[in-house]
Parts: sequence; structure tokens; C-alpha cells
Amino acid sequence: MSVIYYFILTTGISIISATIILCTCLLLFINFIYIYIFLLGFSFLLFLLLLLIILLIDLSTLITL
Repeated sequence: MSVIYYFILTTGISIISATIILCTCLLLFINFIYIYIFLLGFSFLLFLLLLLIILLIDLSTLITL
């Protein structure tokens, strides 16, 4: 009886730990996707800002000419 109880306990613990590990991996993966999207968006915004600065410099040089 105690052997069966021990077996159930250990399998339960291993299943719980496996699900916890799986959930953490999934959350990390989702977070990585979000971080990647955020970095892409941030780099895109920086690129737009640089374009705007270049355009403003071009416009200012055209106005002075």
C-alpha cells in the first residue's frame, strides 16, 4: 500500500514539475517574441526618426540656398 502511495506521490510531483517547467519555457518563449517585436518596433521608430532628421537637414539646406 505504501509503495503504491509513494509511486502516486512521485509521479504526481514529476508531472507537476514537468508542467511548471513547460509553462516557464512557454512564457519565456512568448516573452522573447514580445521582446523581438518590441525591438523591431523600436528600431523602426529610430529609423523613422533618423529619416526625419535627414529630411529636416535637407529642407534647411534647401531653404538657405
